[in-house]
Amino acid sequence: MIKALSLQQRKVWPILFFSILFLSFKVAVLFQPGLDSVEAIDPFLNGNLPNIKPNSEIDLVEIHTEIPWESPQAILPFPGTNNLLVVEMDGRFFTIPDTDDASEAERTLVMDIQDRCWYYAWSGEVGQKHGGFQNVAFHPNFGQGLGKDYIYVYYVHKTDNEASDWNPPYYDRLSRFTWNGTGFDPNSELIMINQYDTHKGHDGSGLVFGGDGFLYVTVGDEGSFGDAILHTQMLNDRFRSGVWRIDVDMQGGTISHPIQRQPNNDNTPANVEQSYTQGYYIPNDNPWVTGTGEFLEEFYAIGLRQPFRMTYDAPTGNFWIGDVGESKFEEINIMDKPALNFQWNYKEGFAEGGRDFIDYPNPIYGEERVPLYAYDGSVGSAVIGGYVYRGTEIPELYGKYIYGDNANGLV
Repeated sequence: MIKALSLQQRKVWPILFFSILFLSFKVAVLFQPGLDSVEAIDPFLNGNLPNIKPNSEIDLVEIHTEIPWESPQAILPFPGTNNLLVVEMDGRFFTIPDTDDASEAERTLVMDIQDRCWYYAWSGEVGQKHGGFQNVAFHPNFGQGLGKDYIYVYYVHKTDNEASDWNPPYYDRLSRFTWNGTGFDPNSELIMINQYDTHKGHDGSGLVFGGDGFLYVTVGDEGSFGDAILHTQMLNDRFRSGVWRIDVDMQGGTISHPIQRQPNNDNTPANVEQSYTQGYYIPNDNPWVTGTGEFLEEFYAIGLRQPFRMTYDAPTGNFWIGDVGESKFEEINIMDKPALNFQWNYKEGFAEGGRDFIDYPNPIYGEERVPLYAYDGSVGSAVIGGYVYRGTEIPELYGKYIYGDNANGLV
């Protein structure tokens, strides 16, 4: 089942939310912004969320009820068609017509990577899932006859791929796949980031192209507790706890340059696959470019815990990040410039100290940035990033950021 925001029970596309929320902090959200006039971001109700809907006729309605979804993680328009791409957590990629009532017979499998996309499901008082497919983005020139018919896929890989085994090692993986005219070829995979991971969860997976044509990727702090301090507030260690900005077109020259430094493998056992990066260049104007190999120059921002979704608002050029907190605050952050430090894990929301917190870093990298909005456990405990609405069907929502919380199930 999928739910969409509607006005008077009429279709409002593109503004679409999945109603399937996973306790492993998983939800897929999509609506495409329009390109109307831009409104400035101002404090909303003095930093408090409204307790009533902006319009009593706005509601969530079920769509695609005839299709048996298992755990869909992403839905987005398929460029150049009237179809949508919907991806299940287990690594199956489908297209369906862009209607509210598509049938199972109209669902088409266009790629299956279950053989390498690992996720773990178990039952207790509540069923939970971890890992698997995380996010996907189309190349900006997809379907334009420019040889860029690629999708970029973020997923969790496990060497043995045993669904009942949740022991490490895991790998957070960013890969590229090529469209062959009828589907995405699983054998076309180019693994671009393969990051060893010791704990399930906190994989990040915000994945979006900015207006500059570069790919932005968020990643979490690895998901451990006592060891979480090992991979935060660091630029010379691993693909962890921040935002990476990369040039997937490898343009070179005055635009970008080859990778200068590989992730640190000091904590990777010798008998497992090592972490590596390849298949992209680094933008020359990334904030920590030195040319000396001192830093992982891919970093564009640091200090995030579990930024599961990051989205781009084209009219303003702002990136919106939902960062799941540990025990104090859930954060909604705006990235509107390079070299921001979102302060995890010496601060969470507006609080200092607590379990797994570190002392104030010395030196401090980047410009410290407090959340645009943060809320505590009395409101919710698993923020999922959303989108700024730029459609025309619901004027009351224009320019507003719409998101969900996975713990309380509210949008």
